[in-house]
Amino acid sequence: GGKGGTYHEQVFYGGGVLSTGGAGGYGYLRVETDPVPSLNRLGGFEPVPTAKNVGLLKDRDDVTGGRSRFMAGAQQKPKFLWFEVDVKENGKTSTYSDDPARGKACVFSGSGRTAVNLFLQGTRFAGGPISGTKTLWVRRAADLNDPRFWRKGAPQGVRWTLVMDKSRLPAPTKIEVLSIRIYYQ
Repeated sequence: GGKGGTYHEQVFYGGGVLSTGGAGGYGYLRVETDPVPSLNRLGGFEPVPTAKNVGLLKDRDDVTGGRSRFMAGAQQKPKFLWFEVDVKENGKTSTYSDDPARGKACVFSGSGRTAVNLFLQGTRFAGGPISGTKTLWVRRAADLNDPRFWRKGAPQGVRWTLVMDKSRLPAPTKIEVLSIRIYYQ
């Protein structure tokens, strides 16, 4: 948006410069909700919205996820052990873990990818996360104990990123996360 303008400089190159810019475009508005929004609730826009500007909101993303904030662990160097993610997949409860004895393995690459995956990142704490100390993202809790993944010392806290891929489930492809637990000593 925005109006066009004119700039005129008399002293530049002897003959002066006249520059004129056109007005900006209106832009585009689209609103999707469930149920479909009514057009009369979208007043005050120019141009006036039409039926092409609204639609039914549908959850179409097969891959979704979320990330936690950093959570403080032990004051000293904790020993990270394993994680467990309890979910309902199409109504059936199951557990995913980085320890095969405690649940389904999480696989995030290739055609064997699983419906649920958890990634962990550690950091050092002093009243909150210390800048510059985040570890690399890892796929196993025990990897947070490995100095190859550290930056500026052993992590004392952790956060997670959860990735869910509904395309890995048979219809109706519903995943509900019940709990995420990270174990350490």
